[in-house]
Formats: sequence, C-alpha cells, structure tokens
Amino acid sequence: MSLFDDIDGSLQTAMDQVFGEAIRVLPQRVGGNYGAGAPDPARPPLDTRAIISRAPNTGKLDFAGTGRRGVELSLAPSECWMDRAAYAALEYAIRPGDLIELTEKGGMRVTVSNVAPGDHRDIVIHFTAGAPAP
Repeated sequence: MSLFDDIDGSLQTAMDQVFGEAIRVLPQRVGGNYGAGAPDPARPPLDTRAIISRAPNTGKLDFAGTGRRGVELSLAPSECWMDRAAYAALEYAIRPGDLIELTEKGGMRVTVSNVAPGDHRDIVIHFTAGAPAP
C-alpha cells in the first residue's frame, strides 16, 4: 500500500469512529414473482458500521424568466457511506432490494436502492424509507 492509502485508511477509521453507526444488513432475495422480498438464506444477516445520512440533499429549482418561485426538490436520496476496506471485508456484496436496519435508531429499516463507488474512496449505498417492519 502507498503512503496515501495508509493516510486515507487512518482517516476513514477516525471518521467511522466519530460519525459511524451500527447497522445490520438483512439480505433479501431478488427477482421472480414469489421470491422477492423474502430473506435470502444464502446470505446471512451481518452487522457492520456506516455513516448515515437520513435526510436527502435538497436544492432550489428555479424557473428562470417565468416569475415563479423556486421549489425544493430532492437532489440525492438518503444514503450511507462505508469505507471501501470495510465493504470489501463483508462476506458478500450488498445489493438493491436488501434491507438495512439502523440498529442505533430503534431498528428503523430502509431498502437499498443502489450501491456504487463514492467520490472519496468509499462505497455509497442509497436507500429508500418504508421497508417492512420486523
């Protein structure tokens, strides 16, 4: 590993210790008319940590020249960030349709809508609210 990777790893660890929260990944089956939304027995639940953003980013959309006032629109969904090394250490990849339980927030569950590399050497997991209750 390079010096930059060492520094980045130390920074990610420090950020996770300060801002990170415990989460539980609850893998779900995907596809099909009958299997979707059921627990995936091939991928057991696992506990890890991530930095959570519960509120979507919003911004003003202005209709220039129309005389209308801007309206607030969601520019990005609620999401969590996970260090790439921590994500790579998971037993399996998190994928759309899986559930994430925010264990430090009373067990609130969200549904994963997208998983992608972030712009700060991390993994960004977008999610939507409204996952089924336990």
